[in-house]
Amino acid sequence: MRTPLFISLLTVLLATGCTNTTKKTAMTTIYLVRHAEKELNETDDPGLTDKGNQRAQYLVQFFQQVKFDAIYSSPFKRTLLTAGPLAIKNHLDTQTYDPKELEEFASMLVQKHNGQTVLVVGHSNTTPALANLLGNREDLRPLEEYEYDWIYVVDRIGDISSVKKLYVKPGEPTP
Repeated sequence: MRTPLFISLLTVLLATGCTNTTKKTAMTTIYLVRHAEKELNETDDPGLTDKGNQRAQYLVQFFQQVKFDAIYSSPFKRTLLTAGPLAIKNHLDTQTYDPKELEEFASMLVQKHNGQTVLVVGHSNTTPALANLLGNREDLRPLEEYEYDWIYVVDRIGDISSVKKLYVKPGEPTP
């Protein structure tokens, strides 16, 4: 529903011969994923289970056609391990962000990465919250503890945004 509106607004914007610079009208795409399955142990900073490591590798396959300009992760082991294989594939360092400062992080992403493609690895609560902030919406709920199969795709041109929520199951064909 939001995608046709986004395309219509984009068409009007481009058809009017607006005087905005390329920088203001460049498409920014931000992919948001929750960390892969974490170990269930007594530590505050668990790593990934075998299934979680497999999911992190699957994301490399899923995003094989995407060239990321930047990759961000919260500073926790499980998010860094999820982002790691994609950072290696894209020859990037994983940058960290403070998941308690999502509004500032969202603003920085929009300003610093205009026209780029970015991956952000977060948590069950921060990933949909960040999608809400970047997409100018409020309806995306936190993920359940067992939900790992969702990827949020935020496309932005200026202040116009579209958010898609994709169900992605490892072991199934990639699009």
